[in-house]
Amino acid sequence: MERFTQESVKRPMKEEEAEGRRQKYLVVINPVSRGGKAIKEGLWLLKQMGRLGINHETFITENPGHAEDIVKRWVEQVDVVVAVGGDGTVNEILNGMMSSKGCEKTLAVFPAGTADEYCHNVGVPRDRNRALDILLTDNSRRIDLIKWNDRYAIVQVGVGRRGSRVQRPALQDGEVYKYAAGEKLELSMVRDGLKVSVPRKPPDPPPFVKC
Repeated sequence: MERFTQESVKRPMKEEEAEGRRQKYLVVINPVSRGGKAIKEGLWLLKQMGRLGINHETFITENPGHAEDIVKRWVEQVDVVVAVGGDGTVNEILNGMMSSKGCEKTLAVFPAGTADEYCHNVGVPRDRNRALDILLTDNSRRIDLIKWNDRYAIVQVGVGRRGSRVQRPALQDGEVYKYAAGEKLELSMVRDGLKVSVPRKPPDPPPFVKC
């Protein structure tokens, strides 16, 4: 397991590592994620970033929707937006970033939620040191997004009573799906909608299950 010791800081950095450390980061922490344990994760992250001399601004959210408002205000002034929380926090930050037309900033996630489905999907581990290494390395790719009405999602969208999911084939590029159940819902796919920080080695695909 890699540890960020004095020797590791002094060692020659790869080009993508050096570029990552030259960027400016906006860190948004949701202190109530993971049953209140996310604040501890966020403080650990800030300590490491400070020790490494990473240029960053930090905010701790105070209520639902606050993360999105913070990102809307700051996204143009930074290179990378870091979500410290769970999938709900990631969703708020995503929508804050997408409010900036043609957003070219990078979303990075330091997992601190209960399920962390997004991190699981892109291969960001819960191990603190490995997650830190990923977000401080300039390695990213663009991913598709789900658009529902004027909002965006990165993992899934739930509709109907108790958020039950619509069972249907995957959306094709440019396709719009309309679901009428009291309120109109338009779903579409946004191809290559956002740039996200990912591991240099992509995660292994899920095992194939024969039905």
